[in-house]
Amino acid sequence: MANGLSLIFEVAPGASPPEASDGLKTAFTPVATTGPTILHYVWLASLPPAADGNQKLLLTTVYDEEFSKYIIDLVNANSDGFDKAAAGIVGLQYMVANNGHVKDHMDAFVAFVKANDLNQGTSGLLYKTTFVQAYSYSVNQIIGAMGPG
Repeated sequence: MANGLSLIFEVAPGASPPEASDGLKTAFTPVATTGPTILHYVWLASLPPAADGNQKLLLTTVYDEEFSKYIIDLVNANSDGFDKAAAGIVGLQYMVANNGHVKDHMDAFVAFVKANDLNQGTSGLLYKTTFVQAYSYSVNQIIGAMGPG
């Protein structure tokens, strides 16, 4: 079953929206040669600034796995990309301070993503969005049925 991820976040002061979004583009491009097969269509949209003036961005994607496992698999597939992205996102910068890494704060990172996901978040959202899957097979099931390429 596919699930939607709609992550709202603020760009950190001193970082530009392109820096934060470029970090996320890098993060969502797996570089690990082992691990899950993850197919990504990720899109970013600029939103009106937060009350403090920080730029807000919305990242949207779809995934097949259980939520926490998906986030962990993503980080493990490109930990350097997530470190680069975290440096420009309010609430994640502490993870990469002093040469730290997102993967060393996995529980906190998963909690951050979950809290700021419009599909399941709890950070003062007025409503949860609904995600509809128009087909019953996951990407991995489709790839498996095709056999070795």
